[in-house]
Amino acid sequence: MSNNIKHVAVWGATGNLGPSIVDQLVQAGFDVTILSRSAELPSNVNKAAKVKQITDFSSVPDVAAALKGQDAVVSTAGASALELQANVIDAAIEAGVKFFLPSEFGSAPANKKAAALPVFQGKEAIRKHLATRADEGKIAYALVGNGPFLDWGLRIPFLLSVDGDTPSRIFDGGDVPFSATLLSDVGKTVAEILKSPDQYKNRAVEIRSAVVTQNQLLAASKKASVSGKAYPIQHEKTTEVLEQSYKDLQSGQADIQKTMVNFINVAIYSPDYGNVLPENDSKALGIKQLSEQEVDRIVADIVREKQNQ
Repeated sequence: MSNNIKHVAVWGATGNLGPSIVDQLVQAGFDVTILSRSAELPSNVNKAAKVKQITDFSSVPDVAAALKGQDAVVSTAGASALELQANVIDAAIEAGVKFFLPSEFGSAPANKKAAALPVFQGKEAIRKHLATRADEGKIAYALVGNGPFLDWGLRIPFLLSVDGDTPSRIFDGGDVPFSATLLSDVGKTVAEILKSPDQYKNRAVEIRSAVVTQNQLLAASKKASVSGKAYPIQHEKTTEVLEQSYKDLQSGQADIQKTMVNFINVAIYSPDYGNVLPENDSKALGIKQLSEQEVDRIVADIVREKQNQ
């Protein structure tokens, strides 16, 4: 494949990650088109992007017609739309698209134990579909693994409660190192892959902005806080969370969303699931590794942002 990708379609551009990917693609000089059920450009998306309306993403002919002239497709589809990616992939092939980045952007896609977790079965099915199409010579792809989003994971809160309003779930003592990545760095990774697609095609691309611990993030939060709150903690063990999650799933009466979040937490904090991603791809892609002081500043900024809300 020659490195002549210019026109990139983004599906799922209005979510948590999509706007950052669109921003970085635009800054890198790509012509970006948003695939959307609406004809209006979303307010949180870079105004340099265009919109192509698709009312039915399950229709391969409709999606293929919208993708004519596109060189690559980036999907950030949410959990409820993961299965539709197979249709979009087939439509991309029909339209002559050269490269596809599916909605990975999470735990290590190359780790077999992580891939076997129930929460990732939708992604695993798409990986297999893409691999089959690539083996047929129909399209190339890359699977981006980045661990949890560092900035977004602190704002929700997911990695921990930086403002102390709710108890932070601290896993395995809180000193377990894990990879985390800024939303902007995920966007930069997508842009860099599409600049040099031959270098990254048909494989997992694993990146990180930093390797951190929950206790490090918690300490930075407390240092930056002016609220004087006690920062309540709920200690948990990933082995027990994993066991209970499987039991809950098998019972048929589980809170599915909560159970799936628990599986994600196991993938983030358990070393068996590839929770510390290697640095090789980050270096090649120009993803700067944050120092402990830089991570602390990011945490402090988010603490202040939340306290001023």
